[in-house]
Amino acid sequence: MRIQYAVICHDFQDGEWEGVTNLGGVRHKLFAPMQLDPGADPDGPKPPVPLKLVVSLIDGKPGWHNVWVSIRRPNQQPLKRLPSMDIEWDEESPTFFIVMDINFQVFENGVYDFAILVDGDPLGTVPLPVEIVPLPG
Repeated sequence: MRIQYAVICHDFQDGEWEGVTNLGGVRHKLFAPMQLDPGADPDGPKPPVPLKLVVSLIDGKPGWHNVWVSIRRPNQQPLKRLPSMDIEWDEESPTFFIVMDINFQVFENGVYDFAILVDGDPLGTVPLPVEIVPLPG
């Protein structure tokens, strides 16, 4: 099994049967506000950023497979493991889409890595550079 593509975005619409897949708000970099609530502790927890990870898999073997994603912070420390998904690859399907809600908290500037594993084997990593910016005012 291989990754055909993997992206972080805000919206996904599967048009597999029409041959069209729509990815909305694809993120190549995330600008996160330093403080969303004026009364909040600037060093306290940040609200989660609502994003999706969309992975298109190809060359899969028919049968059941387990997919999961591990998120690493810029300092390479584990941040979160998304709930795993069990998928059944159909012999007739040339591709399989995995759509996961990320909803992760941004803690620091740098590149967050989203490591994609299938049946325990690493298939690839999606980097997301993050820059924390001050709010105006």
